[in-house]
Amino acid sequence: MSMTLDYLAGFIDGEGGVYAALNRRRDRPTPQLMISVAAYNTDQRPLKALRKRFGGSISPKMSGLSKRSLWRWTLTGRTKLTAFADAMRGRMVIKAAQLSVLDDYLALDCNGQHGNRRLPKSDRKRRLAIYNRMRKLNSPHSAVPVRD
Repeated sequence: MSMTLDYLAGFIDGEGGVYAALNRRRDRPTPQLMISVAAYNTDQRPLKALRKRFGGSISPKMSGLSKRSLWRWTLTGRTKLTAFADAMRGRMVIKAAQLSVLDDYLALDCNGQHGNRRLPKSDRKRRLAIYNRMRKLNSPHSAVPVRD
């Protein structure tokens, strides 16, 4: 069974989303902004279609009280996220705002890796703004802004 991009966009709209996390490490002066796309389901077929089209990985996820296995497809990495955003732009409805924040993340200048050097304040502010916007979209009632 072939799943179209429109179907996969609708699947992400209903069963997934775009997520942001700040990875804080002791050896880095600036937290790293991590963006991922994920979808969850008990049926692996749409997850396998997403993996075939965009890459990523499928792993089991604890399903709580359900007796059915729950699976998670996860996509990370700038190149794969760019391909995903390009394919899904204009197709996603419910998660279109999350996709817009993903576009803002992808527009960040990441050509020069800063390694253990501290990012300029303007870059830190842009990354924190993206993180806070994504958190607000994903949990509108409990998001607490992170400040620099």
